[in-house]
Amino acid sequence: MIIYCFLHSALATTAIKKAFTKATGWSQAAYRLVYNLFAILSLAGIIIFLIIINSVLLYKPGITGYMISVFLGISGIMYMAVCIIKYFRQMSGIWREAQNKRLEVSGIHRFVRHPLYSATFLFLIAIAGAFPFLSIVLVIAIIIVYTLIGIHFEEIKLVHQFGEDYIRYKKDTPMLIPGWKKKVPV
Repeated sequence: MIIYCFLHSALATTAIKKAFTKATGWSQAAYRLVYNLFAILSLAGIIIFLIIINSVLLYKPGITGYMISVFLGISGIMYMAVCIIKYFRQMSGIWREAQNKRLEVSGIHRFVRHPLYSATFLFLIAIAGAFPFLSIVLVIAIIIVYTLIGIHFEEIKLVHQFGEDYIRYKKDTPMLIPGWKKKVPV
């Protein structure tokens, strides 16, 4: 898991992106697509591995627990699909010119600043509820903490990129949980 977090962070750096696009001749949109595929497939592989290995069962979920987990999991997957389709259309440059130069505050971004992370957390919590093994719960906790740290640095970058527009957006829109109007520092 530590290797995944390290690679995920390293591959997201501007220096690696520039080096990769220069060496391959690929566009930034192509790099972004490869990077996201790596992130999704490697995380899925880790989760599948954690489900099949032997680990301590923390509790035995009942039928209600499974039903709630399935509902949350399906909701998370559907929410992720909406985010991925939206991001892919906007940033891939395949259908039109990439538009990552403007601040996105419409659609699902009206409700939370980081909808893909919200959806991912929902899905991961569903997995932990359905498969409450110590190994899975620990890794999901690591992923959530790692992502929250990443969000902090991403928001600093977004403030630099969009200035007052992002600061206003940050004040008006919750980070991850719709309707949670926690006062956030700018």
